[in-house]
Amino acid sequence: KIIMNLWEFDKRALFGGEKIWNDRLPMHSEYDWFRFYKWDGDAQYPCADMGDQCLTEDDKYLSSNNPCDGIPQVGTVFGKTPCTASCLMP
Repeated sequence: KIIMNLWEFDKRALFGGEKIWNDRLPMHSEYDWFRFYKWDGDAQYPCADMGDQCLTEDDKYLSSNNPCDGIPQVGTVFGKTPCTASCLMP
C-alpha cells in the first residue's frame, strides 16, 4: 500500500498559513511521480507483478478509500459497516 497525505487544517491554522478561509473543500491533489523504497528485509511486498495476489486479509481490511478504483470495502468498524462513497466519474 502506498499512502500519500493531503494536509487539511482546522480553524487554528497551525500549518499552511492564517488565510484558512481561502481553503476550498473538498481538496484535490495530484502527484507527477513518487519514489518507492523497498526495505531490504521485506520479502513479501510489493507483489511480484505489482498486483494484489500477495496481500493478506489484514492488508485488505478497510482499504477502500477511492470509490472509483473498484476496490471493495472489506471489514467492519466496531461491528458496523463503514460508510462508503459513490464514484461520480463515468
